[in-house]
Amino acid sequence: MQRLERELVKLDDYEVTWFETDSSWFGSPQVRRRVYIVGRRKEFGPLPSFDFHQAKSHSFWDVRKDMTKRDFQELLLAETQTENIRRTMRKHPPSNHRGMRRVGQAYLCEGGNVGLAYHARGKVPTLTKIWARFLPVYFPHGNAINHEVGDFEPNGWYGKGKIRRASVREVMRLQGFPDSFKPHPRAALAYEHAGNAVNAKVIYAITNRVLNSILA
Repeated sequence: MQRLERELVKLDDYEVTWFETDSSWFGSPQVRRRVYIVGRRKEFGPLPSFDFHQAKSHSFWDVRKDMTKRDFQELLLAETQTENIRRTMRKHPPSNHRGMRRVGQAYLCEGGNVGLAYHARGKVPTLTKIWARFLPVYFPHGNAINHEVGDFEPNGWYGKGKIRRASVREVMRLQGFPDSFKPHPRAALAYEHAGNAVNAKVIYAITNRVLNSILA
């Protein structure tokens, strides 16, 4: 109990604030809303404002990785999963939620798992250590029309594009890591690390503002 009291006393020397922000506001095409808590010793002056301006919006298309045919094949979903996605796409129009362009409806897979595919020309949802590995992304057919706008009426080519999972490099880009970052060589662990990570672009913006206010 005495140790806890000493730690609480030390907090008197700090100014602490909290705020909620979204990684998509910083250019990452992932809707990832998180609460951040920032503290700084009072001797360095008051904390700066963390009222950030939203950066230019990006989509998964902007972080896609050029890959060989072999790489693409390794990222394909199981045939049953792909058919589940295409079946729901034939029955339901796409929907747009916070910039996430969901294609079809949620589909049920063997084992009771539920998934949902996302258009490559939109944002993707919050990554988790599981969702990072199995995120289905739909790449529209070249003859599809109006595939770069948020809301669109699909033509006869809708659903005939390619569907695959996101690669390790792509999920790292979704989390704001530069290509110079080296993920774990084991893909399964790399996906887990990406899903559990804090978005690097958000952390850079926060720490940069704190440090600049000290050096000003």
